[in-house]
Amino acid sequence: MTQLLNNIGIALSSENPNLITILGIPMTIIETYLSMQIFLTIFNIKATKKQVFGYVLSVVIISTISANFIGAPFNVILNYACIILCIKFIFSFNILQCFLSLITSSFVFGLMNILLQKPYMKLVNISFEEFANIPIYRFSFLIIIYAIIFIALLLIKKVKNIKFSFDLFDGLDKKTLRLLYLN
Repeated sequence: MTQLLNNIGIALSSENPNLITILGIPMTIIETYLSMQIFLTIFNIKATKKQVFGYVLSVVIISTISANFIGAPFNVILNYACIILCIKFIFSFNILQCFLSLITSSFVFGLMNILLQKPYMKLVNISFEEFANIPIYRFSFLIIIYAIIFIALLLIKKVKNIKFSFDLFDGLDKKTLRLLYLN
């Protein structure tokens, strides 16, 4: 038993790209769900369980396949295009709302990463290479980010007096929307 625990400890605390790839799948599920909750909260949309499951499953499958078989930056471009299409067809958003959904959720995760990565690396006294390649550092950092975003979403949903919605685009006619798309 102690040998098994020792092996697990070594796998988590040493460079292990295979383990990062394997553990990346559950992290992709969590991140996809949280990003969906961000744009659903912003647009004040109630999604059914079928929509939530369909969106998360679609995006995770596409992201996992593109990450393993398509090189960067083309996999990122494909992911963004597929996310926009999934939002469009699963939640019936217009194209502008799809782009705003993608940009907003990407902005939130990017901002959290920028604000927390350097202090985290200083706190645990590691270099960027260790941060990127050692599973225990990488996934503990992701769990911190996911927890902060989850708590923020809960607080936003609990606040009844503040409405976070963009109803601006719902009342626009087709001619005005076309003009916005072209610009």
